[in-house]
Amino acid sequence: MICPSCGSKNTRVIDSRVSQDGSSIRRRRECEKCSFRFTTYEKIAFLSLVVIKKDGSREQFDREKLFEGIKKSFSKTKIEENAIESLVSKIESELSLSENQEVESSYIGEVVLKFIKDVDPVAYIRYASVFGGFDNISDFEEILTSAKKNLTEKNSVSDESKSSDSKDIKTPAFMRDHIEPPIEDFSNSKISEKSKKEMEKKKSSKKDSKFQNLSKNQSLF
Repeated sequence: MICPSCGSKNTRVIDSRVSQDGSSIRRRRECEKCSFRFTTYEKIAFLSLVVIKKDGSREQFDREKLFEGIKKSFSKTKIEENAIESLVSKIESELSLSENQEVESSYIGEVVLKFIKDVDPVAYIRYASVFGGFDNISDFEEILTSAKKNLTEKNSVSDESKSSDSKDIKTPAFMRDHIEPPIEDFSNSKISEKSKKEMEKKKSSKKDSKFQNLSKNQSLF
């Protein structure tokens, strides 16, 4: 692999990581001549596609061009580059399922929006505004409404999942024998006469023992 900085052919791989979906391998390389570091990707070679643009012209499908366009949409978001790379791989896989060797650019835009919509609403609005060529406020209002609706649905599903999980929480069997029973309050309950006499008898015996101990201690002086 040629170094993009100095053009040297002496480069080495210092780190390799497989993407989450397993469709590509990210390799970090270093030039042995100028120590410049850069990233390359090893991925499955899909069928070559020809993109039909809006003006009718045709061009070869360019994965890097698609990646850069999507990356700009995710600018200043919390989505990392590895996640964007994985997203592009999924989009590319979807496009490869087309029976035709030629696809319209509008179809590619729709596929991209379908995947971005569930990842980040801001990136979705950004890409949609460029892809759709918005030129008035009503276009933005429509896409904003769609993004808000999708976000609300995701939040409601998440809340329902948390609620069901909390309901399913039960005390493990091995802990049940170690949980102390609630302390009963007998202040207002009726105690039998027999119990009262027993309690008074115990109190009296304690007083007597204290008195005896005190007498013994006094006798020492």
